[in-house]
Amino acid sequence: MSSAWHEAVDKMIVDFKTWKKRVDELFRERYRTSWTDLCGDDTVLVAAKAAGDTPDKFVEWFAEKYDLVLL
Repeated sequence: MSSAWHEAVDKMIVDFKTWKKRVDELFRERYRTSWTDLCGDDTVLVAAKAAGDTPDKFVEWFAEKYDLVLL
């Protein structure tokens, strides 16, 4: 495989890690808990990011779905 392909994959991984880190930060800021404590399943995050959700939009959706209370 070409180095361009590897670079593209590396960028996607870094982008996802950055996106996931922001989700975790938002949960900590708003709900005083982490993504790992709430669910920890990256599959849900991958699907949300692939669908074009921002970290903020995902956190809002998840919190509403599971009736999380802002702290």
